[in-house]
Amino acid sequence: MAASRRIGSGLTSAAYARHRDRQQRFAYGYIGLIAPRAEVAEALGSARDRRCQSGGGPGVWFSLYMILSRISRARAIGDLGRLGEARAEIALGIDEARRNGVGFMLPMMDSWLADMHAKAGENERALSIVEAALANIGDVTGRSWESELHRQRAQILVALNPSKVREAESHLKKSIEVARGQSARSLELRAATSLAELWRTQGRPDEARALLEPICRWFDEGAETADLRRARDAQSALH
Repeated sequence: MAASRRIGSGLTSAAYARHRDRQQRFAYGYIGLIAPRAEVAEALGSARDRRCQSGGGPGVWFSLYMILSRISRARAIGDLGRLGEARAEIALGIDEARRNGVGFMLPMMDSWLADMHAKAGENERALSIVEAALANIGDVTGRSWESELHRQRAQILVALNPSKVREAESHLKKSIEVARGQSARSLELRAATSLAELWRTQGRPDEARALLEPICRWFDEGAETADLRRARDAQSALH
């Protein structure tokens, strides 16, 4: 009888593990299809690391899949110019994440919400979201999105007050430093491009070229992403 219980327990555990792994793989794959963005890859990489450390159950990962599906669709809607609808959907996704205890991707979600506000010209609101996200970053939320939040803060500061160039430059350098420390090359490329563009407006093209050229060489010639196109456009403007 005891042996039977042990065997049954083992089968149940094995079935549970298979179910959990299938669900996680499905979530990763589906999110990659609906939102093929570097930021999702970075954040999901952090989520995988946390899963290995803590082993979240199927419920947590199903919640993650549903929440990211929602905010990814909202982000796509925002890219089509439907900013009010996008803001509302992302905000609902963030509330759902908090209710379900899915904390380790909140910085990315907050970042996307701030981006929608900034695109709508609501820069003060966007800045408050970014600053709150940076203040709350830690082990619960994960740090995979810290670099992008520093970059966003720099961009919004200059949009609000063009005289805050030095402060913006400091945040962009911090963004690059954090990305390098995490080996997050896509986020480092994004931050370096923003800093190069800032330096170009200040009449510092040599520094901008020295920063951007080695980073662009990391990526394959055939690689074609929005961030890489922007970086190459920035390079062309420096010659």
